[in-house]
Amino acid sequence: MIKYLLHKKIPLAFIIFFITSNVYGLYDTTKQETYDDLSLKDLLNIKIVSVSKKPEWLFDAPLSASVITKDDIRKAGSTSIMEALRLVPGMIAREQNNGNYDIHIRGMDNVPPNAPFDGNATTTLVMIDNRPIYNYLKGGTFWETLPVDLNDIEKIEVVRGPAAALYGPNAVSGVINIITRQPQKEGLYLVANAKQGGNQSFINNASVGYQSNKWNMVASGNYQHRNRTQTSYFEMYRNRWIDHPAFFIGLLGNTLLNINEMYPNPALAMQKYAGNIFLNFVPSEKTRFNLKTGAQHSVVQTVSTENGVTPFTTVLSDSKYVDLRAAIKGITAQVSYNQGTQKTNSGAQNKYYFCTFDANAEYNYIRDNFSLKPGLSYRSAIYDDTKYSGISLKNGYFNSRGIITTLSASLRGEYNSFKDKLRLVAGFSANKFNYPDSTYISYQLAATTPDAPRDAIQPNPALNNIYSGLGITVAVKSTPVIFGGAVINYLLTKKLNGNMSAYYYSNQTYFHVSNVAFHDGIRGIEHINAKLIMNVNLSYEPVKSMIVSCSSKNILNNISREFFKADDVPFMLLAGINYEF
Repeated sequence: MIKYLLHKKIPLAFIIFFITSNVYGLYDTTKQETYDDLSLKDLLNIKIVSVSKKPEWLFDAPLSASVITKDDIRKAGSTSIMEALRLVPGMIAREQNNGNYDIHIRGMDNVPPNAPFDGNATTTLVMIDNRPIYNYLKGGTFWETLPVDLNDIEKIEVVRGPAAALYGPNAVSGVINIITRQPQKEGLYLVANAKQGGNQSFINNASVGYQSNKWNMVASGNYQHRNRTQTSYFEMYRNRWIDHPAFFIGLLGNTLLNINEMYPNPALAMQKYAGNIFLNFVPSEKTRFNLKTGAQHSVVQTVSTENGVTPFTTVLSDSKYVDLRAAIKGITAQVSYNQGTQKTNSGAQNKYYFCTFDANAEYNYIRDNFSLKPGLSYRSAIYDDTKYSGISLKNGYFNSRGIITTLSASLRGEYNSFKDKLRLVAGFSANKFNYPDSTYISYQLAATTPDAPRDAIQPNPALNNIYSGLGITVAVKSTPVIFGGAVINYLLTKKLNGNMSAYYYSNQTYFHVSNVAFHDGIRGIEHINAKLIMNVNLSYEPVKSMIVSCSSKNILNNISREFFKADDVPFMLLAGINYEF
């Protein structure tokens, strides 16, 4: 059957992925300007850079990895980066309200039972073009603060499993690397898309750029507005949903009256806008310079910070960044700077300033079948709420100015033998922190052979893991045992494309810290039912370079909540138009 598909080049891509999957189709974006004409064979022979920090065929990658491209995302009708991650095997993406998701790799959410809300995917390192966007104060990623959106993306690469030896701290459960797109042809470049739908959802993106002989520049902007599917909040103390509350009662029985300050717009799920400028200069084949800068503003209601009242908090963020990367022969260096303010919960005292500086350099030495890549990196993260908290009252977010510094040295080696049939990859990293004042060592070894399973070096992960020597078995009930999905894409005619995607997770039980506070076996506990989410997207190209689409989200209209006391997620219909010149 596969040989028949390859021979006939039938325009049907049927991809099924579950948590046990190792790969997902990836296009070689370094050479292709369009993916629509690729055969099934070509779709399965594409390159990835995030596994070994160099372009390589996905099937040759020594770690479990997946890639989704801009075409995958467009055809599926995804409306955000967060939603697009549902197309990746091994990802848990549960919608908290319209457009805001709880995201984890392989269920490693680092949230023990009966814990407060604090961070999102704290063990996963998220990057944009190799620039970390991790929040070092609380851990995790505030996804709504990403300055880029779907229009800016060429592909998203996901590495599942520990990668600290390659990327340093925080890459415990894996790495998500968002790679931005560049003009593919000489002259003017323009892309614009707009999508509107239920719950006053507006998603708009535009990019304009120019490609010359040795340089190119792109300026982009994006805007999103989404309303919730309801305006009520679940109060944990009284264990009920309340619409337009006059007051809240906290976990300690205290009464909170500043409702308008805590939730100035109960109907709002997300509102954000951002702008970026990308400048690339390539004077020679072995020399490249990339400069990126941008800013964003966002307001969301999401489950991210414990407030002792209800899961949702209002988070307001402003940030700007500069990122410079250079590659000269075998040397690569990157310097990035990100600063801004963030306000969580209620009151000016819950606002803080942050400033993050990252610098790294690597040298790639290659001789015959052996390569060695030493590297150095430095990171400084400053968080300060002393300007906003009223230090004498100690009523701020953390009431201090803190700085986190990390100095790292790494060494990565690779050896290929037996005509590339055996590949050995090893990584070593030493990380020096200012607090605790210690140096921590991490190392990693992987091997690939054409006939052995990818995990041959670790034949039984269930028996050989971090808890093996302790004899401890931990059941995390808040993570589904089964999760994954499927995508069917069919080119109905030369101009009409149909796409159906499904995402499924099994039953879970979430235990919040209020379960310990009340200890009545009811409050602080939620049984989240298994759910199958099916989406359908039809796209039509009436004229060249213009695509109109209609997306149906959750066509089964299973409105059940996907996260602890979060919003219902009903059926939603959206229509959009995409133009590329």
